Amino acid sequence: MQAPSAHAVPPSHFEVAERKLRTYDRLQGGEPAAVVRPAGTGDLKGAVARVQVAQGAPRQGKKARPAFAVNSVCDGSPLCTVQPAGEGAYEVYGGDGAALGRIARRGGAVLPWPRRVRWTVQLASSGELLDGKVGTWYAWLGIVVFVPFYAVLWLIMTAYALLHLLIGEKEDTSWDLGSPSRTLWRGVGSGTVIEHEGNCVYRIGSPQMDHRLAYAQAVLHAWDR
Repeated sequence: MQAPSAHAVPPSHFEVAERKLRTYDRLQGGEPAAVVRPAGTGDLKGAVARVQVAQGAPRQGKKARPAFAVNSVCDGSPLCTVQPAGEGAYEVYGGDGAALGRIARRGGAVLPWPRRVRWTVQLASSGELLDGKVGTWYAWLGIVVFVPFYAVLWLIMTAYALLHLLIGEKEDTSWDLGSPSRTLWRGVGSGTVIEHEGNCVYRIGSPQMDHRLAYAQAVLHAWDR
């Protein structure tokens, strides 16, 4: 079920450079909202695919991203297309229209019980279900334990930023605490199939995983960050 490529072997260790995913409705002239490139290259010229988001779709946040396509840089042909299929669910199709799989997102919650954001990927070819929870339990535990410290530090940094603003400094002094994001997608008996290493870098851990479906999941996951 490996994704075919007439030009190059698609990278299994890759990065989603996603700075404009959140502002896709402001893009013009076919500008991509994100690119997929081999991890560690740091060069847009090394991109293997471009992410084109459908224009004019209503913005509904994390619960319902608009349709998008992951297109080959080599010839512009679609590697895959992603269509919304209800709240938090997406159908993924290959460039030939064949179903590749289904991706679903379940939101996190604090009450009535704590739960992490959960992504599932169901492979059309085998029916296998991959499950990935965002953030490791020990990372979230660390956040909870150190919340008082983070709160004090956030207040100090916010006051510092406001002071710079009042005296006319243009330097960005804001500070943001990112939530744990490492995610491992695992199947029953197949171990880790997709791994999010951090900073929108992903690794495909199984030769049976279709790169196109992995790219679609990575784009949706990166859109959350």
